[in-house]
Amino acid sequence: MSKPISWYAERYVSKFGWHLVPIEPRRKYPTADDWGNNLLSEPESARAFYDDRTDWNMGLALGPSGMCSLDIDCEESLAVIMAEFGIPMSEL
Repeated sequence: MSKPISWYAERYVSKFGWHLVPIEPRRKYPTADDWGNNLLSEPESARAFYDDRTDWNMGLALGPSGMCSLDIDCEESLAVIMAEFGIPMSEL
């Protein structure tokens, strides 16, 4: 049985220190102009938010979470990047 989204929200914040961006249902990105001011960064508030909004999505605020994103759409490009970092493609 899968866990509810609120469990994941709480876990992401508590275990990884991530800052979550609430995203409305059926959307892939936040629509509010001030979304960067409404991040979920406390485990209890993240759980509570998604307990009440089980159909909402979540995004990751990269900067505040200390993360970056790399979107690679081509296997050849991925192979070049993996080689640069010394990671064998077979480890994927």
